[in-house]
Amino acid sequence: RGWGSGVMSIGLTDSGYNNAIGWASNSPAETELRGIYRVGNVQTYLGISTPINTECKILIKWGNGTAKFFKNGSLHDSSSVTNFTGQPLEDFELPRSARNGDFQTKQALIFPTALTDAECIALTTL
Repeated sequence: RGWGSGVMSIGLTDSGYNNAIGWASNSPAETELRGIYRVGNVQTYLGISTPINTECKILIKWGNGTAKFFKNGSLHDSSSVTNFTGQPLEDFELPRSARNGDFQTKQALIFPTALTDAECIALTTL
């Protein structure tokens, strides 16, 4: 699977890969991550990038039509995402083997309900 020309680092997708939310690079050669969501064939990259060689804690909060991306104890970016259609986001994605050396994941957690913003900040504080 892919994000068009982008490469997923961590995120959730539906089974048809029509809808997704995650952290990704916008090309296989890019060395930075950005928050991203995909609705149908339209991808939207959010905010400033994070260099891949920078250790950080990232978190995606999704619910009630809003996607929030937290990084290192603060809100990185947010966006309204109200058009997800079809199947639920239930496929968990990690970096493909070709990118594992670039985007190393030490730990990944999934919560069944959205955390508060304060909990997101606490979990991502270095």
